[in-house]
Amino acid sequence: MVVTTMAEELAAHRFFRLIPAELRERLAGCAKNVHFAPGERICVEGTHASGFFAVRSGRVNVGIYVPHQGLQVLETRHAGDVIGFSWLFPPYRWQIDAVAGEQVRAIELHADCLLPYLEEHPADGYLLVRMFAQEMEETIQSTRLRLLDVYGRDRVHHP
Repeated sequence: MVVTTMAEELAAHRFFRLIPAELRERLAGCAKNVHFAPGERICVEGTHASGFFAVRSGRVNVGIYVPHQGLQVLETRHAGDVIGFSWLFPPYRWQIDAVAGEQVRAIELHADCLLPYLEEHPADGYLLVRMFAQEMEETIQSTRLRLLDVYGRDRVHHP
């Protein structure tokens, strides 16, 4: 059995590969490995967003719960993806629901550890927030394309 450090596990994850080793070491101190069984809720809209998750394996369905209909999946996240931006912005409440679609292994990074460090080290904070902004941009574009696919078929194109 090969034993790896949390910093090595972060380095193996797509989101953290370009982060300098010193920052990865610091982030490792705010992280722990977590597991979710199929159907287990990872994030619950409206509850406190205590950090974010870096998916290592499995499938996570992200969406919103609709009364009497259950989770309406808006996107699916896989290994190499991150889940959760709400820890960055007051009031620090989840804006999504996320449910394990199958067995999920992830790294959970805790905001109460990250935020004070990032405020004291603005260059590191800028780098991490910029990386999250890139993830948000990709999510927005993906959602936009899905909406075009769903609603664009019957629309007339206007120049």
